[in-house]
Amino acid sequence: MILICRIATLLLLLAFEETLSGKSPQDTELLAPVEVQAEIASRDESDPADLVVVNLRNRTAVDITDLKVGIESANGSSEEKRVGTLKSGQTWADHFAMSKIESNPYLMVHYKWNSQDHSVARALSRPSLPKTSMLPVLLPVASSLVGAILGAWLVSVFTEKRERSRARFEWSKMLFEKYERSYREFLRNWGESIVPMVLQTQFETLESTSLIPDSIQEAYKRTLSTLSNDKNSDAEKKQAASILRQTVAKFMEQPWTRQD
Repeated sequence: MILICRIATLLLLLAFEETLSGKSPQDTELLAPVEVQAEIASRDESDPADLVVVNLRNRTAVDITDLKVGIESANGSSEEKRVGTLKSGQTWADHFAMSKIESNPYLMVHYKWNSQDHSVARALSRPSLPKTSMLPVLLPVASSLVGAILGAWLVSVFTEKRERSRARFEWSKMLFEKYERSYREFLRNWGESIVPMVLQTQFETLESTSLIPDSIQEAYKRTLSTLSNDKNSDAEKKQAASILRQTVAKFMEQPWTRQD
């Protein structure tokens, strides 16, 4: 008995599917007589209103009458157009100017078909505005910021350089004022002698009373080495002594140029 019931149910389902698949295209179209297409075709912030393009088509074999199309929103109706009759297969297209202040707008279509009143609503979605590039705004800001940073860095560099120059000047001035007499006595007592002992004795006396820049220290070591080498000629020794004297004299003539 249960098996017979299941077979009967299966046969009924198959018959129902055949009935659905056997519906004619006209029967399906009767469910939506009007094909409605609507979109906001363009949107520009400089325009006072949005442009809404509407396209209607009678999909049935029966004329559609008393056709009215309008834009409505949460703010109320903004515009309505009376189309009248739309014959079978006929298409109607037009556009609406929709205020930008309209919120939640939608297209409303009213018509009569087979002597019955019908309505179709289509929501209208405003397209997203193209993203505005921030480059034109950021570029001047970035340029100003880089300029300010560069300016501050240059001021810092020049200030630091000026302070270093001032420090060198004060250093050399102090050496000149405090140790000028000792350097002059060194040059006079040494007298550019090429005898290593004379140079060494007078330089050690200078070291005991004065601060000596590295440049003079190095020149003294080279000169003493040359004088102490018996293989060097007197001319070479006199040339080395002359270089040391010139180094010391330069330091005394330009006390504001630090020699170390």
